[in-house]
Amino acid sequence: MNNDLNQTVRDQTVQDRRVAFEVQTLAQYFPRFAWYQWRGSLFTEGPLTTNHGSTFGIRVVLPVDFPNAMPEALITHPKPLFDAYGEELASLRESAAMHLLTPHDGMPSICHYPAWTWGPHRTVYQVLVKARLWLEAYEHHLRHGTPLDAWLRHAPTPDLSGTEVSL
Repeated sequence: MNNDLNQTVRDQTVQDRRVAFEVQTLAQYFPRFAWYQWRGSLFTEGPLTTNHGSTFGIRVVLPVDFPNAMPEALITHPKPLFDAYGEELASLRESAAMHLLTPHDGMPSICHYPAWTWGPHRTVYQVLVKARLWLEAYEHHLRHGTPLDAWLRHAPTPDLSGTEVSL
């Protein structure tokens, strides 16, 4: 039992150091983002402005087992957010063409990395860079009506054929 407690304390210390690194990095590169803790969730939120001057609110929610698990990137403003045809993006649910995951509390969730590519080597900074790219593609979508995947490529799926799995 004592070993489990020691491991939990070590894991928490490592996670605390990692979160401190994320806070420091965003303070340098995304200084308008603030950190919050609410109802057991830790997240950062702030504005991103596109090349066309539109400002969007973005929230990155860290899962309990961050950095091993992927954070969620949500568009908080404007709410609701519409596509080029007047549909709420959150109503699209998951959309490969629009690079969207399941919405959270009525906010669209941006697909920033495929889950299988996420690991401790990824950072919140990288998630915000991907969110910014998503917003640029979204604005192109609004002007031209083309889905986001016309601008944003999907990550190739690893070929697992021929892989043996022993049970």
